[in-house]
Amino acid sequence: SHSLNKKARVFASVAVGNKEPSRNDFIDNTQDAQPKHESLLDYELGTELKFKKVLVIGNLYYMDYTNQLIVTGELNDVGSNIRANVAESYRAGLELITTVLISKKVKLNMNGTYSQNKIADFTEVVYDYTNGFDIIENKFSNTDIAFSPDMIAAASIEYNPFKGLNLMVQTKYVGDQFLDNTSNSNRKIEAYQTVDARISYSIFPKKMKEISFNLLVNNLVNTMYSSNGYTYSYIYGESVTENFYYPQAGTNFLAGITMKF
Repeated sequence: SHSLNKKARVFASVAVGNKEPSRNDFIDNTQDAQPKHESLLDYELGTELKFKKVLVIGNLYYMDYTNQLIVTGELNDVGSNIRANVAESYRAGLELITTVLISKKVKLNMNGTYSQNKIADFTEVVYDYTNGFDIIENKFSNTDIAFSPDMIAAASIEYNPFKGLNLMVQTKYVGDQFLDNTSNSNRKIEAYQTVDARISYSIFPKKMKEISFNLLVNNLVNTMYSSNGYTYSYIYGESVTENFYYPQAGTNFLAGITMKF
């Protein structure tokens, strides 16, 4: 990290991480096809700019995976998904964070990430039950990693009309993401956007540091969306794909009291 002056800083990093397969990965795979550990090399380069009323942080990253474990459609003898290593995959993108002080009482926060999340080569396994039990293998190159949207963005605006009272409205956008690693448009979660609101009021009694009363309204506009799911494909005379989605809650409320002594 290097400070160019009082307003600008640049930073860079190289980091390494390793992760062993889970217990299920060892159990579900056969003895002659035991999984290898995953390795990650993470490269990042960024800058931070501070002005009187604006803060901007930008970051470029490249996450280089070796032997990442992914699902391929293959099942073990009791029908559980088997994760297999893929030799090369990566996540690369740009992250931006911005804070703007519109006035002494109003603050705007924004952040976003644009990324590419790719698998170099992998083999999908599909079972054909038409005439018994056959295994079909489909080769794929440069496909998207499952559950990895290209675009994520959020924004919030805060208003403090007087000491102790904070009002905030925030929105979040998550782009399309695939349910498996084939980049098949028929196996994906549609993009969604939600809006939340929060009211927080704090008092400062003599014998306590603070008492805060909070009310959070999630999904203010009652968006019907799903943020997770899974898919299963097979052949029985014809190709069949079944998608399953986990619906998220509509408008809901959370109230709380926080006491600090």
